[in-house]
Amino acid sequence: MSAKHFNLTDITNQNTPDSWYQLRLFNYFRISLALFFITLHINGWLYKLIPADFTNTRLFLVTSVIYLVASLLISISLYFQKPDIRFQVIIHTLLDISCLIILMHAAGGIRTGLGMLLIISVSMSSLFVQKQTTILFAAIATLGIISEQFYSQLIYTNYQPAFTQAGLLGILIFISAFLTVYTARRIRESEKLAEETSYELETIVQMNEHIIKS
Repeated sequence: MSAKHFNLTDITNQNTPDSWYQLRLFNYFRISLALFFITLHINGWLYKLIPADFTNTRLFLVTSVIYLVASLLISISLYFQKPDIRFQVIIHTLLDISCLIILMHAAGGIRTGLGMLLIISVSMSSLFVQKQTTILFAAIATLGIISEQFYSQLIYTNYQPAFTQAGLLGILIFISAFLTVYTARRIRESEKLAEETSYELETIVQMNEHIIKS
């Protein structure tokens, strides 16, 4: 009696309805986040929450609008489920990393806490792509955070860089990525085991029915 075997590395690339549904849910979060940033700017709340010395309000608004428009375009591609899910996850994650780092810089740097949102984006990507790709995203995000500190130090005369915070955030991104990869792997293994058990039970039932009829 043989059981079906599944390649765990292929599961992440399957265009299953659940995977597309999860991507749509996360994109709703992305749209809500962009709208929240735009609302912060329009109502003037950004200036009350963050010191104005190192803020770039124009850059913050433009990036928020670009983030919103891109998220709406993503909604269309998710509706038609084209291109394939792995390619979409790569594009979505790179968009998140780019926009969030620019927004963090425009809001005044890493001390604003906006960089923490990168943890969510990188961790989510691990549910759909392989471990190596997730680690690459974590490395790109970390390098972007550190580069933002160097850039802010160059353009602002009184800016005090926070390389310690940047390093700690990078470590948190890597830790969350590894934990999510491990959790996702265990979930896939459980799904594989459940599928094999279901197949074996189905085979046993069919054999019993065959014996009874004989």
